[in-house]
Amino acid sequence: LEDAEDVALHVLAQNPHTKIALSGFSSGGCLALGLASLLGPDHVSAAAVFYPPMDIAKDITRPSTDPLLPPALMRHFFACYVVPGTVSHSDARLAPAYAQAGSFPERVWVTMGEDDPLCQSAERFVERLKQERRGKEVKFVGVSGVGHGFDKMNPGMEVNEEGKRVYADAIELLRRSVE
Repeated sequence: LEDAEDVALHVLAQNPHTKIALSGFSSGGCLALGLASLLGPDHVSAAAVFYPPMDIAKDITRPSTDPLLPPALMRHFFACYVVPGTVSHSDARLAPAYAQAGSFPERVWVTMGEDDPLCQSAERFVERLKQERRGKEVKFVGVSGVGHGFDKMNPGMEVNEEGKRVYADAIELLRRSVE
């Protein structure tokens, strides 16, 4: 997170009257939301993220039937986020569910495969932002029939039309937010 923050601050220093938009996938989506919250709405205009973990502490204990993200693998990935004992798993920089709603940008879109074991915590996060940030562009997009990493299919497999549409919508959101 600190490296991403350094890059963002450098970009903002070169263009002090500009806001940036952030995006990411899975852990990168979590990083994008953590950075968006850390920098705040004065510097970040939008975050469009795909299947990020929102609440590491709870997500690693939730049962999963997703073959791409079994509980043991989730625990391993989340253990790699920080040196054990140095930062709490409920630190808002690593778990966007714990960040203050007002720290996020004007536009936040979260896209999840509805069969993703991380989907429920993402839906709760978006609902909280909607309640606490009325009038802001906060959106949850659930892609039916797919799990975590739905857009990173095996070679030769196609992302369904719904998946392609959410990409186009996210690109449009990011484009609008930096114009």
